[in-house]
Amino acid sequence: MDIGLFDHSATQEFMNFNGVGRKVLKAYMRLIAKKVEHAIAQDLPAKFGIVFDQWAIEKQHYLSVFAVYLKQQQVKEVLLATSRLYSQEEILPDDEADDAKVSHCATQFVEYIKFELETFGKTIGNIVWLVASNSAVSKHMAKVTGLPFVGCAAHRFNTAVHAMIQEEYKDDVAAVHKLMRALTGLNFIYPLRRLTDFRPLLHHPNRWPSTYDMLQRYFELMPALIQMPPDLQRMIPSNDQGMNLDELYEDFKWLSAVPTFLAGSKATMATVRRVFDKVIHRYPSMKNFLAPDSPIVPSTEFESALVRLQRTESLTPEEAQTLAPFKKNVKVKSQRTTERTASWVDLLLSGGAKESDQEQYDATIHVIPPASNAVERFMVRQGKELRDLVPRSLALVLFLKVNRSLWSLNLVDQVVESTNIAEHVVDGDSSDEE
Repeated sequence: MDIGLFDHSATQEFMNFNGVGRKVLKAYMRLIAKKVEHAIAQDLPAKFGIVFDQWAIEKQHYLSVFAVYLKQQQVKEVLLATSRLYSQEEILPDDEADDAKVSHCATQFVEYIKFELETFGKTIGNIVWLVASNSAVSKHMAKVTGLPFVGCAAHRFNTAVHAMIQEEYKDDVAAVHKLMRALTGLNFIYPLRRLTDFRPLLHHPNRWPSTYDMLQRYFELMPALIQMPPDLQRMIPSNDQGMNLDELYEDFKWLSAVPTFLAGSKATMATVRRVFDKVIHRYPSMKNFLAPDSPIVPSTEFESALVRLQRTESLTPEEAQTLAPFKKNVKVKSQRTTERTASWVDLLLSGGAKESDQEQYDATIHVIPPASNAVERFMVRQGKELRDLVPRSLALVLFLKVNRSLWSLNLVDQVVESTNIAEHVVDGDSSDEE
């Protein structure tokens, strides 16, 4: 391992005793994780949703599976499992994937879900909806399982911004990237250090926030760049490119509020729709990705129905049909009344459905998150110390951290006092590589 787990605050918060080596520490962590798995298995209802979250740290890609459900009027989101994606095919972009690879990858992911659900005594039949990226693989997974599918709003937004960059600012961004790469070379890195404490930043072409960071660094470096050797100055973007970069940077500052919103607690299907409509009004070119009927949306009727339901608006027949599997089998007795009942015209003009219309549907439909970015949200809050961990340790610590409410210090004490830890130590736990 790169850094001993005991040196991380992620483990210190619940392992507060001295003289514990890495092998012993990880053995205790696995035992605690087993207790948490048992607690999740006991708490999971017969019906719940699954959030399929693909994320990355540097060049390492991971897949996390979350279960989301309503229990005692509280929305619960528990992490079931995390696995590293080793195969390039598993993380292949849509535009490079053929149908055979998409089908194979989707089938493998479905089998992975089945395998992990066995740990908690559940099957695919217990899942009632799926939230994942808008990729071809995710869409094929929904088709194979027959699950209602919501495409990740964060993925849609990132795709929209990336498309805008490629269409309008591709050459300008490439010029800055070329400049930054040159600044990392031996010819210029030392002259730069004599002029400024800022260091060059490169961007990831598929992650626009990194492009935002690179542009910000470019403007921070500008006073030093104009003092660099002529060979470097000739690489500085032209005046026309500079104007475009100023414009893009201002766009980024406005757009950066959206990922923050999507990672917060206010993001629902309805509020995301309002935010996306605002973005489209300012950037019409993004309509192809952010509009409710965008080709990227896997199920326009289902997502539109969820938005209308949260807004307490009347559903179209097509939208009502998509929600039919979630409708409660409750018969309402009609009662005679002398009061005038509302006609269909009154209902049409009243501005939407009543709250009782929402109650016609199972509670599981009201807790569907608009994005599959749960790990990102967690990392923003408290995940910085996890970035140095190797994959297997990362998955273990992430499981315990995300599910922190499911174990206590008393449970740790019970495990420590009742366990002959030597029987649970694994020799490979002392290795720096996994």
